Amino acid sequence: MHDMNFFTIIKRGKSKNNGFKIFLILFLVIAVLLNALLILGGRMIFGRIEDEIAKKEAYINDEATKDKIKEAEILSEEVKLISEYLRLLQDASDNIEAMKHLDSKLLDEIRKLTPLQVTFQGMYIIDRKIRIECTAETELAAIDMYHAFMDSALFMNTQLALLTVNTETLQTTFTIEFAVAEEVE
Repeated sequence: MHDMNFFTIIKRGKSKNNGFKIFLILFLVIAVLLNALLILGGRMIFGRIEDEIAKKEAYINDEATKDKIKEAEILSEEVKLISEYLRLLQDASDNIEAMKHLDSKLLDEIRKLTPLQVTFQGMYIIDRKIRIECTAETELAAIDMYHAFMDSALFMNTQLALLTVNTETLQTTFTIEFAVAEEVE
């Protein structure tokens, strides 16, 4: 007769599952280790980021940094003002370049009509209108200059304004305003 072992099938089935269990246990251990490493790495990275943020906040809140920021704002405002000033100078330069009626003939005529006793203090030109601020040794020299401009065909709408006589020195300060005639030959 033959002995039959009925448990051999069960033993063989158990031994087949043994490799799968080891694989499953190793997989779970590796997964747990990877998760632990990811969590630990994340905390380290976030810790470094928080440290950097704290350092940068301390730098921003430092009084020296605040002073530098204020200084930079002041410099920025100065740059804006200088840029505006440069733009105004450029506009003034362009306006002077655009004045075609201010030629040597006009200046020669003004020089001819001005008496020797009169000195210019300032001349202002706006489009075709000219204003000359003068000082004369006598009141008569100021009146002579006014009449010379009135009689000139080169100028029109001549006005004598702000005539002031110093009683001690008899020196006269005055302003003559006029427009240049349309046709300057």
